[in-house]
Amino acid sequence: MNYFICVGHADYGNGVISSADGTGCGGVNEYKYNKELAPYVVEWLKKAGHKATLCIAPEGQLHSLNDEINYFIGEEGKQNCDLSVQLHLNAFNGNAHGCEAYAYNEAGKEVAARICEKLGTIWDNRGPQIKTGLYWTRKTKAKAVLIESFFCDSKSDYEKAKKLGFDAHAKLIAEGIIGKNITGDTSTKTNSGSTKKPTTRYYVQVGAYAKKTNAKEMVDKLKKAGFDAIIKKK
Repeated sequence: MNYFICVGHADYGNGVISSADGTGCGGVNEYKYNKELAPYVVEWLKKAGHKATLCIAPEGQLHSLNDEINYFIGEEGKQNCDLSVQLHLNAFNGNAHGCEAYAYNEAGKEVAARICEKLGTIWDNRGPQIKTGLYWTRKTKAKAVLIESFFCDSKSDYEKAKKLGFDAHAKLIAEGIIGKNITGDTSTKTNSGSTKKPTTRYYVQVGAYAKKTNAKEMVDKLKKAGFDAIIKKK
């Protein structure tokens, strides 16, 4: 299966972000959170053997809702996907909480229900809904789902998100998308949402040569012996 995963909203530049912001009440900025979350979703889908394209709006280049609509629908339309997903966080006066997901029709609602069931193991499950007026559910080329993982202006919801971590959060979404549990873990992510320190590698230099022809001869010998070799000029 081929999936398109994008982050709702955009950073317009000069400190202007079009998303909801719950930081003033102990929550989190919707766009900033999902910008970190989305790559993990893509990694989990790939881990499960699927294709996945990540799309985040170029920062400082979009400046209105119409810009966002045209950009995301344009990028999604370039793909030949089985499902297109846009990540959001809800917001409502700091008192509401829980997860929900929207789709255009019953076919999309089935996927939305699976995602809500997974996210509902952490946040209150508000359930899937059909919303035909949203540009994302209405204009995409592929079947589409819009996910509201939790309320970004809910301190309690955000505390659950922090405790869960980006990697585990993304896994729930990916499992809901494909309708199956995914075994194992991603190789470069941690449950705290950080990236693991890359494994230390040690490089062996065979020699240094004044003439490039001599260096080329050594590279050829090494490759014939089954070793990778390149020439670097210093």
